[in-house]
Amino acid sequence: MTEWVRYAMGIDSGFGMLEGDTVISCSGDMFCDHEPDGKRFSLSEVALQYPVPRTAIILGMWNNFDAVREKQHLPKPKHPWYFIKAPSCLLKPEGLIVQPRTYHGPVIYEAELAVVIGRDAFEIAVEDAVRYIFGYTAINDITAVKIIREEDGYEQWCRSKSFDSFAPCGPSINTEFQPENQSIRAIVNGEERQSYTVDEMIFSPLELVSYLSHCQTLRAGDVIACGTSLGARSMKDQDHVEVVIDGLRPLGNIFSSHG
Repeated sequence: MTEWVRYAMGIDSGFGMLEGDTVISCSGDMFCDHEPDGKRFSLSEVALQYPVPRTAIILGMWNNFDAVREKQHLPKPKHPWYFIKAPSCLLKPEGLIVQPRTYHGPVIYEAELAVVIGRDAFEIAVEDAVRYIFGYTAINDITAVKIIREEDGYEQWCRSKSFDSFAPCGPSINTEFQPENQSIRAIVNGEERQSYTVDEMIFSPLELVSYLSHCQTLRAGDVIACGTSLGARSMKDQDHVEVVIDGLRPLGNIFSSHG
């Protein structure tokens, strides 16, 4: 299994491959032309960061699971429905999810599988999509839900999902993960709140990559959050939320209601 991470160590930062509990630091570009730089660290020596670039665009899916669609009486989508989260909302593993100071309503978690793009993709076919995927990671699509429809006439998806800290991601990108029937779970303070499988998606990860590449050019490091199923709920102060996906390292973060 090949896993990639970004790390910080004091004032230094970098990226590398995981070999057990050892980070093999690399130079160059994670997505191409990289090589080990001779430095090795144990995981206990470094702080893992979100594994994608600071400039990564996050494309999030909505209505990609029949269970949610049926409960909300939504039509079956003819194509993926998506929104964009700002890169500034990315958050490292174990970082603090913060209630926005300008918003006083519920903030919900959504445990999701995320695709990380490996190279520029424009108008690609489904059967070619795997060649453009670098790997997979976990993401928590945090949402200030009351904002979405607080004003008549315009649904504010981008604002509701793009506050700082609203996209915990990581801790590593697994380049050998094959999305088939793995379970995706949200664990809050040790209690399972969400549980569904990859195969329950209406549009598979490969279909999402293909479709979105016909809407815009996808760049190396961009992230596609594949959507979530039933069980997304609001968080309370100091809740510890984990996204646990079979075959990937778990992603954990704490919510603070005091922004």
